[in-house]
Amino acid sequence: MLIRNVTKKELYWALAQANANFDNNLTFKSIKQAPGRTRLGNEKWNAVLSVRDCHGGGGRFYRDSGRHVKAACWHAHGTFYDALPQERERNVEIITSAGGNYVTMEKVKIRPGLVWNDWETSHLWRGRSEWASVCCHCGYDGFPSNPHHRRPRP
Repeated sequence: MLIRNVTKKELYWALAQANANFDNNLTFKSIKQAPGRTRLGNEKWNAVLSVRDCHGGGGRFYRDSGRHVKAACWHAHGTFYDALPQERERNVEIITSAGGNYVTMEKVKIRPGLVWNDWETSHLWRGRSEWASVCCHCGYDGFPSNPHHRRPRP
């Protein structure tokens, strides 16, 4: 994901805040400064959110096979996004392909503190898809009692 208008210190602070909900299992698989600056002159960062233990809090798995992967789940991403600075004048923006169209590589823009859009994870080679919000052990049934949760209409 590309995160605009934050500092590296703020990214690690947001990670620490999100980690409080996931047993300190979240980490950055990679984090590096993106080339250039925003038009406001602020920093841009490329970051990949991961987990230390794929069976721990915030870990993701494939529901059909049960295989765990070292990737952060939908809830971990949403919690991390909401921990980023939310002041309107900061204009923090997350650009990710999660929830976008993987065929056309469409990107999705997310702002901290707004609705978390659920998306279908496509398994083209398996011929099926599932909701990202149910591919983890976070205790949600796909429609958590979370005011930030929204699925697109079919």
